[in-house]
Amino acid sequence: MLEKKLSDLAALYSVATSYRSIDGDEVEVSPETLRSVLSALHVDTSSEAAIHESLEAVDTRQWQSPLPPAIVIRDDTELTVPVRSQKDVPIEVSIEREDGTISALELAEDDVDQRTVDGTELVESRWTIPSGQQLGYHRLHVTSLESADDDRLQVYSAELIVTPARLTLPERAKGRHWGYLLQLYGLRSSKSWAIGDFADLAEFADLAARRQGASFVMVNAFNAGGLSDRDPSPFAASSRRYLDPLYIRVEDIHEVSYLPPAVRALIDWESDDQARHNVAGEVIDRDAVWEAKRSALEVVFSHPRSGARQAQFEDFRSRGGTALESFAFWCAAAEQLGPRSSEWPGYVRGKNANYQDRESLRRFKQRAASRMEFFVWLQWIAEQQLLAASDAARAAGLSIGIVRELSFGDDPEGAEAWTNPNLLARKIHVGSPPTQQAPRGEDSAQSPLHPDALRALAYEPFRAVVRAALRGAQGLSLAQIDSVFRQWWIPAGNDPADGTYVDADAEAVLGIIALEAHRADAVVFTRNEAGLSDEQRGLLRDRGFIGSTILWDESESGLPVVGDWPEATLALVGDPDSTPTSGFLAGEHLELREQLGLLTSSLEEERAIDERVRRKVIERLIAMGLLSKDASEREILQALYAYLTRTQAQFVGVPVADAVGGRRPNYQPASADAYPSWKLPLVDGGVAPVLVDNFFDTVRVITLARLLSEVSS
Repeated sequence: MLEKKLSDLAALYSVATSYRSIDGDEVEVSPETLRSVLSALHVDTSSEAAIHESLEAVDTRQWQSPLPPAIVIRDDTELTVPVRSQKDVPIEVSIEREDGTISALELAEDDVDQRTVDGTELVESRWTIPSGQQLGYHRLHVTSLESADDDRLQVYSAELIVTPARLTLPERAKGRHWGYLLQLYGLRSSKSWAIGDFADLAEFADLAARRQGASFVMVNAFNAGGLSDRDPSPFAASSRRYLDPLYIRVEDIHEVSYLPPAVRALIDWESDDQARHNVAGEVIDRDAVWEAKRSALEVVFSHPRSGARQAQFEDFRSRGGTALESFAFWCAAAEQLGPRSSEWPGYVRGKNANYQDRESLRRFKQRAASRMEFFVWLQWIAEQQLLAASDAARAAGLSIGIVRELSFGDDPEGAEAWTNPNLLARKIHVGSPPTQQAPRGEDSAQSPLHPDALRALAYEPFRAVVRAALRGAQGLSLAQIDSVFRQWWIPAGNDPADGTYVDADAEAVLGIIALEAHRADAVVFTRNEAGLSDEQRGLLRDRGFIGSTILWDESESGLPVVGDWPEATLALVGDPDSTPTSGFLAGEHLELREQLGLLTSSLEEERAIDERVRRKVIERLIAMGLLSKDASEREILQALYAYLTRTQAQFVGVPVADAVGGRRPNYQPASADAYPSWKLPLVDGGVAPVLVDNFFDTVRVITLARLLSEVSS
């Protein structure tokens, strides 16, 4: 009986009590895992009585306010909204739109249900929101008397978010297009500080458009990370609202031109010391790069700015408001007290409210004021350089523009978690259950957003994250698209396999992304759709999001007929974060996985399976006249992309590693300590570094670009 009640409670909070394994078997989630996940959702499961009370609380919770804190609807949908109010007290319901106009709603049904809550008799009525509402963030107001015996008015309000039923493709994105996919940290030039930066992005995007006719450059997330012991994953984030200053090009800051010669020489020395790493294919040491850049940036920051520049900086800081100040304070505190905010003194964490602690916090902020200004300044410079890269790309003819990745999840010790401590589900990490690529599952060490807390804030933190991802970008890439529908929650201390799925509010998340993209005139791409159901893929297409189709995933039974490919898709040969095509053709991905102990069967069996797929694909390419027998690896790769140009896919994407014949994967699942995921620079098949300086003069790149120009011709 107890386990049945626990399962019922889990279902009410959208927590899965079982799931399908990679072998198709149904796996029951342990009661301990269910209790831990529900506890993270602030649900008491400590005893049978507590579970019983929690079940009853679910029914009464919705009666504790007239409206939910936020309602998300599509603009083509009529919605009947339940409103709870005191019995025998008349109410009025109205919409106040962003433009200030107000409309009254019509009553659809009265006295639908009744409850007594804390001694007050309540009734539920239903009111109709007509379809065709203006897109945007509006307010829904319920106006009533205080009570039947009190004629004072009270107003309760909730957010009404009206989203596009379908995201319309911008004019510039219509037709067929091709572009590059890259991890910016690995895209270096001779002027880089051992890591790719915004100046490298500007140069690459300009040349891709001007010399090759590319339409887009899809890049990783630039989220602000920690200040030390940096997690290299592009999905790791101290805050997804702000940029990682690691991507700043120091020499491009305006004030550098006016530094005294001796000071400028120090910066040049730091730059030269880091630049020597650009000609090696070694692992990128982010901590070492940041130490060098931070020293140089502090020198530039201390140099006086002109009156106009100072005014621009102050305007930026003013626009950033309390959110930017909180982020800067976290950075200053983390620099002085260490990266784990949970271990900071209570007065810094705001845990105590007595006079002595308030005074201690005031003094701490005084001491940290100059460092806070420095961290605000870093955000100003980073945003300027990202916007400059975006402007350069568009000016060069990159019609779709720069497409930034939108990630999900936050560091539980990071700035966002410190600023909004109730926003994250504590003592929970998101990850994945065992898969073929990661037999033991994965733990990202990032915490998920608490669904109820996010809803209570009318999704404002997520809205801010989406807007931030669209700064300096004309498109979004949702590489973690499965997280929109559900997330794998792992209780702290558990193995990754000992977790469960928690459903996400996909309608709200997709709607907000669509609304912000509409306002920014942006394109939205979704990737890694293999784990989605047909219904979920259909929903994404119906909302106007551009999907992705990976050739190898579609070719287990042979290469599909070109006419069978969907039109609204980004066509890829392989997963851009996994083994590049040249490495896959050589079978190097299997050798790597064997070395890491990740194969679920013998190397020989895995090779045989892959060889059958490759052979069928090559035979089809030969039959289509795209390839001759005894073709080289380079010729096969180009034939694969030639095949993509013949499909009806509207977009074709080329990872930069494919363009240069690289073989090393950016990322290897379930091997954080054994493989340098997200740390490798761009290299060719011989592991020689490929810089932006010579990328577009490489024969392989030139030949492939000519072939792909047929897409947009």
